[in-house]
Amino acid sequence: MANELTEAEKRTVASILRPRSDGWERALAYGAYVLPSVLFAAYGVWNQDFAAVLVAYVTLLVVVLLYLGWVRDASARLRSALEKYEAMTGASRQR
Repeated sequence: MANELTEAEKRTVASILRPRSDGWERALAYGAYVLPSVLFAAYGVWNQDFAAVLVAYVTLLVVVLLYLGWVRDASARLRSALEKYEAMTGASRQR
């Protein structure tokens, strides 16, 4: 059937519907990626080692770009799943 969700769409929907963690858990999860770069940048500023600051900045930039790419892909999968849901139920036309 054309309206069945793909495995990627199912994973995206499940991820969005999963209960959200509190701010502390989220900070720890993202901190594992961000904190080393921030500490490296602080070291670079403290010792006036601007190469270290540049490496930390580039590392943070790569992390942000990877996250934005993941969000873009997840948004596309969610949109596809919602379009299939709409095609099956006509939910927006039932007003």
